[in-house]
Amino acid sequence: MACDVMGVRLYLRQVRVLAVAVDTPNELVVEVESTVRRPRCPHCGFCGARVHDTRRRKIRDLEVSGRAVTLVWHRRRFGCGNCGERFLEDHCGFEGRMTRRLARRLVADATVVTVAAAARRHKLSCPCGGGAGAHLVRAGGRAPQKPPVSGAFGR
Repeated sequence: MACDVMGVRLYLRQVRVLAVAVDTPNELVVEVESTVRRPRCPHCGFCGARVHDTRRRKIRDLEVSGRAVTLVWHRRRFGCGNCGERFLEDHCGFEGRMTRRLARRLVADATVVTVAAAARRHKLSCPCGGGAGAHLVRAGGRAPQKPPVSGAFGR
């Protein structure tokens, strides 16, 4: 038994840690997957989707003890058993390529310092040009809402 083995606790709902890929003094990379069993098809609402394939997506998270944390999400792609459409799973804890808690921290920091300084603090590219998190800063930490669809004649 290795004496330097440690479990990782992320405190993210509906996420299972698969492995720790990189564990250095400056960086922590953790492979994760969603624990949601069967998501509903966004096209027809059918619940009997099958896993078509899995894709990896890097998600930035808050730093831990000064170490940059990256989650490698094994994001499943499903094929609907009813309509045949394929769709990717979503997760309530992720917003784009970052966790919602990192997005909230960025918004809180951007109210005190400039957006560029907040991005540098969390080792992100500057969101001023529309990069990581710019839409969250403009929307106050919430994903921007689509405008409501009006009637057939635009009323």
